[in-house]
Amino acid sequence: KNYILTVCGELPSFIISLLMIDQPFFGRKNSITIFFLSGSIFHLLFGLSSLQIMSSVARFFMKDAFQVIDPLTTESYDTTIRSKGYGFCSGLSRVGAVVMPYIVFPLNDWNPKSVYFLFSFVMFLAALVVWGSI
Repeated sequence: KNYILTVCGELPSFIISLLMIDQPFFGRKNSITIFFLSGSIFHLLFGLSSLQIMSSVARFFMKDAFQVIDPLTTESYDTTIRSKGYGFCSGLSRVGAVVMPYIVFPLNDWNPKSVYFLFSFVMFLAALVVWGSI
């Protein structure tokens, strides 16, 4: 039941991201920065409160951030640079999938809320990187 409620946060994300990225005020870069910052805030709130709705909203913003990455990179980089970047990120994500249990499970054993603080911190760093680049 809790997982279904968390996944329900993804459903409206497609519509919101499509509406935001084509607006002159938001655009792709500002949209992804807003999505990363909002996801960071809601992960932090979920870690502090453990309300299930916070997890759904955080997942909503994570999904939106990843939906905006493709149009943003398509417009910002040439095909050769973009394909090398996707390959590098794909390889690094596989390394991250191997290393993740050694970081997240001890954090969860220490304090279950610390995992969400880590997610919040990483999303905040991603927002800073996107805001300061491109």
